[in-house]
Amino acid sequence: MAPLAVIEKSSFYPSDAFSAQWELAHDGLAFMLALFGLVYRYAIRGDGNPQLKQGVLGAFVITRAWSMLQASDSCSALPLSCGAPLSYFNWEMILQGSGAAVESVLAFGAAAVAMEFGFSKGWVKKFPSN
Repeated sequence: MAPLAVIEKSSFYPSDAFSAQWELAHDGLAFMLALFGLVYRYAIRGDGNPQLKQGVLGAFVITRAWSMLQASDSCSALPLSCGAPLSYFNWEMILQGSGAAVESVLAFGAAAVAMEFGFSKGWVKKFPSN
């Protein structure tokens, strides 16, 4: 995660990078990556369908990126309205989500590549398809 930490600190997050909150968030990412490995192994099984692989990856990326969004001070609740350009999301939230999505794609994509490598070497066995 060290390369992602440098990207994160310089590009996507405020000056509290490498703080206790930052560490907690990345410990959560490590837990999510472990869970991703379990789900990926179970979902892929013996199936060679690339859409299934992309779907598992996409589900984890979307849920992590969405959970990292923080409503800005300009937002009002019920119904959520944050201003231009989309009312529901303002530019600040779009930038937050984009940064979180890039980080998540890199992290979960690397985990998927590692799982596929483990499958090909026989270190990890796929569940059989029924």
